[in-house]
Amino acid sequence: HFTGGLVIAWIGYAFFHKDFARISKFKQLIILVSFTAMVGVFWEFAEYLSGAYLQDATSPLLSTIYRYFHGGGLRDTLLDLGFDMLGSFLFYFWIKDRD
Repeated sequence: HFTGGLVIAWIGYAFFHKDFARISKFKQLIILVSFTAMVGVFWEFAEYLSGAYLQDATSPLLSTIYRYFHGGGLRDTLLDLGFDMLGSFLFYFWIKDRD
């Protein structure tokens, strides 16, 4: 999730890059971390829903989705989201002085 947070922040930066020149560094940080957290929350929902509904899937496609998306409990979710955001923080501090 740390690497995923880096990649999602990079994608967010590429998407919002032209607008970043007009806003403060703090707002840039908030946008990147929020964008990364939003994607991370969607991912965690996918993990939860696959665990809830695909655990007993007999279809090869659905069982493959379950294998890659099912997750742990609350601790796993919180750690995943924390590492997502940590990756976005690192990305921000890597690029913050480039603009």
